[in-house]
Amino acid sequence: MSLREQQFERSRKFYRNKYKHNIAFRHKEKARKNSYMSLLYHRNLNARENIKSHKKMYSIQKYQNDIIFREKKKEQSKNVFLNKYHNSIDFRNKVKTQSKIHILNKYHTNSDFRNQYKGHMKYQVLKRYYNDPSIRLKMIQRALNSYRNNNTLMTRKSRQLYNQRRRILKKYATFQSHKSTLKHSNLYTQNLKEFRKIIREGPDYVCLSCRLALFRNQVIPFVEEKYIKQNMSYEIKKHIQSYFMYSSSREQKWICKSCSDKIKKRQMPSRAVVNKLKVCEVPSELKKLNNLEKHLIALRLPFMKIVNLTSGKLSSRLSQKGTKGPLHCVPSDVEDTVTTLPRPVDKSMMVRLQLKRRLKYKAVWEEQLINPNDVRDALFVLTKMHPGYKSIKINDIHENYLTSDQEKNYDNNIELVVEPMDVDNISEETVIEQTEASNEHSLKRLALGDIDNTIDSDEEINEDDKDIRTKYNIGTDSCTQPCDFNDFLVFDKEPCVVAPAEKNKLSSLLTDKTIEALAFPHLFPDGQGSYDEDRQTILRWKEYCKARLFSSDSRFASDSSYIFYLQYLGDLKQVYSGINIAFRKKLPMNAKQSLDEMQMKFLMNKDMIYRHLQCVRGSPQYWYKRLKDLFGMTRQLGFPTFFLT
Repeated sequence: MSLREQQFERSRKFYRNKYKHNIAFRHKEKARKNSYMSLLYHRNLNARENIKSHKKMYSIQKYQNDIIFREKKKEQSKNVFLNKYHNSIDFRNKVKTQSKIHILNKYHTNSDFRNQYKGHMKYQVLKRYYNDPSIRLKMIQRALNSYRNNNTLMTRKSRQLYNQRRRILKKYATFQSHKSTLKHSNLYTQNLKEFRKIIREGPDYVCLSCRLALFRNQVIPFVEEKYIKQNMSYEIKKHIQSYFMYSSSREQKWICKSCSDKIKKRQMPSRAVVNKLKVCEVPSELKKLNNLEKHLIALRLPFMKIVNLTSGKLSSRLSQKGTKGPLHCVPSDVEDTVTTLPRPVDKSMMVRLQLKRRLKYKAVWEEQLINPNDVRDALFVLTKMHPGYKSIKINDIHENYLTSDQEKNYDNNIELVVEPMDVDNISEETVIEQTEASNEHSLKRLALGDIDNTIDSDEEINEDDKDIRTKYNIGTDSCTQPCDFNDFLVFDKEPCVVAPAEKNKLSSLLTDKTIEALAFPHLFPDGQGSYDEDRQTILRWKEYCKARLFSSDSRFASDSSYIFYLQYLGDLKQVYSGINIAFRKKLPMNAKQSLDEMQMKFLMNKDMIYRHLQCVRGSPQYWYKRLKDLFGMTRQLGFPTFFLT
């Protein structure tokens, strides 16, 4: 090889290497080549023809060999044809004329096409006949007119056969009706069996990831091999296994479809328990508290008016409840409230307590019997578990308080506490004396449950008052051996009244991040798992409500106050979201026009001021939107057969 050829080969290799690895040089060379080809294409006629023919041959070969390119070209041609057909009237008329001529020629010359076309038209006519009532009526009327106007011999014979057939059908009408009744009866029985089979199982299937109690059609059997593959690394396997809450039992495990889809994509489900939704076990000291005792230990008092929606003798614990008015959360002075409670004479002593918003108000927000000892025990447990209760200090009651101060307390409180008596030796005279004493001193009956302010019926008034246990509705330890009911009764002239939140201001439901855990410490004993936790996966409000109310842990679904709290807070979030969207919209008015009374009346008539409440269920704007949807459905689908409200 000569020196010149060697230099040329080195230059060629250097150029290729630079073109391959230097991006800027590659773009520069491409631009230079494109510029040269464009200049050559526009100036040289022969070169232009060569380029066109080369591109044409290249496109034909690529169309024949490349399936993707061929489908793409077909789609482009189809789109160009359709756009031209819809936009150009002349082209559309031309295509219609050509198609009509082509179909007529093919119909007269091709017998297969003619038969196929007849079958297609017959199918179209039948379809229009069954689906369009107006077409059906026209065709029936046309056939009737033709039948009445035709009096040929063949027509008279067909009418005779028709009347004969009608007589035969009428003869067996009774048998057919009985057969139809039996068929419908069997259909009803079959549907009833299917319905009972569906409702036989409730939400008994617990998801392994989110711990939601779901129905059978919402879950699938858990197979670990679907989510953990053999080719995965050890870290990924551990990461995916952390999403599952394994149990030691050998029962069939289930997982919901939502969690399954997320985990297959190697994503943490938003409703997973490991997404900071885990709550600790409720201590026994908190489980035995009633509603008023729970409110006494809460650092945020959720003031809401809960009413019974049913009337009659049904217990308030079992009746359906509803809320009325707004919800206000106020910080509560728990430490001061506990210190003001009466000092217990016995661990089982019940005290009548009234909770008010302010002491000067006459209205009582909640009234119930409480056990001061249970309140102190529950608060003592929370100081050890809940981070919001760390600063609260409780003075312990000495163990020997009962033995050392019992006589002193009885001497000082003779008017307040009734002396214990032997229940087994109660005589009629003793019962009469106790009843008269209770009437003289206006002693008030205290039940062990909620205070019932309803009027007694005639049957309850005429019950046997001779038995003191029956009169005061006191439960016993067993059927044969009654307990000392004086341990549970404290006859006070006036109930104890507290207002733990009267000195404090309202807390914001949207900005206070700890309000849920502090308002319901009996649900969140350690203060963890509320909605405002910083989570790895974003959890929407509705998903959080589902995770709490459908959870296999029934503590949330069984607390009516917590359910109404979630409902009110959800409505509040929707209102603020609608307001924010309304502020972003631009109205064709300025600040001067907003002060005009006529302009404001115009906006109010158009509901533009209240339109942000459309997303809130139950609001007038929400039902107005549903009304318009109903009118639209009536116009499109016709009048309904049944209308249910």
